[in-house]
Amino acid sequence: MSTSLRTSSVATRGPMTDAVRRARAHPIRRARRVGAARSAGAILAAAALLGPAVALANDAGFKAAVPFSGGRTTDLRAGEPLEFLYKGETITKVCWSPAPIQHAACGHGIAAPAAAGTQQLTVTLKGGAVKHESLTIGAPATDLPSSKDAGSAGARVVEYRATCTTAAYDNYTHGQLRGTHSGVKLHAGDEAGAFYRAGKHAILAMPYRDGIARFFSDRCLVPVH
Repeated sequence: MSTSLRTSSVATRGPMTDAVRRARAHPIRRARRVGAARSAGAILAAAALLGPAVALANDAGFKAAVPFSGGRTTDLRAGEPLEFLYKGETITKVCWSPAPIQHAACGHGIAAPAAAGTQQLTVTLKGGAVKHESLTIGAPATDLPSSKDAGSAGARVVEYRATCTTAAYDNYTHGQLRGTHSGVKLHAGDEAGAFYRAGKHAILAMPYRDGIARFFSDRCLVPVH
């Protein structure tokens, strides 16, 4: 019984690295490289994780999608990490109003809306063009799915907060968290977007401060809402 993040590349097998997890240039297209998560021998359907990515990459205009969701761009919720694409161009900066969770108002990469309502975004492209966009953000989700349900249509990211210091891990295998990152921790007060629960005591979550998904013990994590 194991749960791990893996790439879908034929040439690359094994746990997903931080470089692959981190959203950089054209992060939505990177959804093609995200393979199925495994738990209790079950595999999330590849179509659910990979299918919409090609359509997103070819569509015109601005797109905001939830990582590890197969490119979901609808029913976005407060607390859900978002990554952006604009007509296949490189985005150099995104300014949020209101500011995202535990982030400066302006930055680049994954961030999460802090509240339900209208999210205003000012998007700067590599060539210097500035675009003004808005998103409708729904109320925060409260139901954390299991790993087997994480790819389902109703699965949403849930906002969690650390109550004490907890380490990050690469994998959850045979009921144990493995592959700790000695320099990566969630400290009391830090928040993360939780994608699913793995087994009884592990959660796959993306700390809002760095935008990299890892496994954490649920001992110190509690839902915000």
